[in-house]
Parts: sequence; structure tokens; C-alpha cells
Amino acid sequence: NVGQTLQAYLAAGVAARYIGFEPNIRSAAFVSAIIRGSGLTDAELVPAGAWNRAGLAELFSQRRDATDSMASLRADVRPNYPDQSDWIVTVRLDDALAALRHPPISLIKIDVEGGELEVLQGMEGLLAAAAPPPVVCEVLPADAAVNLDAYVARVGAVHALLRKHGYRIHRLVLDDGGIWRGFAEVAEFPAIRWSERSELECDYYFLPPGRALPPVPAASPTPS
Repeated sequence: NVGQTLQAYLAAGVAARYIGFEPNIRSAAFVSAIIRGSGLTDAELVPAGAWNRAGLAELFSQRRDATDSMASLRADVRPNYPDQSDWIVTVRLDDALAALRHPPISLIKIDVEGGELEVLQGMEGLLAAAAPPPVVCEVLPADAAVNLDAYVARVGAVHALLRKHGYRIHRLVLDDGGIWRGFAEVAEFPAIRWSERSELECDYYFLPPGRALPPVPAASPTPS
């Protein structure tokens, strides 16, 4: 939430418009300054959180970190973590993208610290479109303080929504260094709690119907 996704987009050399959504006003100001200072004419940032309704909501975070990357619109994701909240603006992606007169969306990235279901609910029009986009999405393992049955029900609802629109779920296989090495199709999200290992097993690629998986980059040779 301080421009790393924009940096990855620019590094990929893709000739396409970039639209980012950032609810933390401090992070949004920082990334907007990067966009303007770099003279990027095909990138823009919306200072709002993607959600399943338009309005106001509380963003829960820790006071010590002004651009807290673990901030969430759901206080129950990590019950013992937040010690403050800020009021932020929320939008439905279907509505926001229509207002932005967007071109066809080629890829969506979702990293919302436990709010995946609400974001997907707010973009069902896009998921049901004639040419829906693939989605790269983090689905967090359960926090140690979270009821595991409630967690299973929630990620089950994410799975059901995706299947409703014909999407297939693939986990991004990462090596120990966090480098993407392949795909592994999954029948459901695993009921696991967060650990250093599970942190490398929570990134997914939601593949729309009629689309093939992208090629996996060749592994770099091991230095001798």
C-alpha cells in the first residue's frame, strides 16, 4: 500500500491503464505523489476501499504504523491486533469502474487482509461479464485468535461465489524465497492457521471460464 503493486505493474512493461484503490488516506497520498511526480499519464489512484457497498466504514490498524499493510476493514480478522480505526470511504468496484469509464479489465489484484468476500461481492457484475478478468488474490490463513469454523464458513462463501461465476481456483506455488514457480488447482481453501510457512501458501489465481493459465516463467539458473 505504498506503491509496490504499481512498481510491479511498471516493471512488467504492460501498455495498459492502471487503476489502484487505497483506503488509507496516508498511503493514497504517498502513491498519488509517486504517480504525479513520475509523470505517469496512464495510472491513477482512487482514495477509497473496494467493498460490497458504497459509504463509510472503519479501517482497523495499529497506531504505530501510519501506512499499516495489515490494516483491514474487518476488525475480526486479527482480533488482538488493531488498536485504532479511521473512517474511510468505500466503493463497489462495479460502480467505481463504470464511473471511471474503464477499458476492458485484463487483470485484478486483491490484497485486502481478510475482506476478499466483500470485495468480490462488489464486483459480481465484472465476474459475470462476457469476458471476465482473471484475479490474483491473497486469502489469508486464519489468525490464532479466530474461530476456525467461522473461518471455514467465510472462505467457503468466497469459493461458492467464484464457482457461481465459473471460476477455477489455483494456488500460486512459491518457493522458499517467495518466487512464483507454478500453479496448483485446489478444490477448496484449506482450513489452516497463519504460520511462516502458510504465508507462502495464501496467494491464489482465480481463472475465469474459457481462459488458460498464463505461462510460468522459467526458473533462473542456480549460481555456481
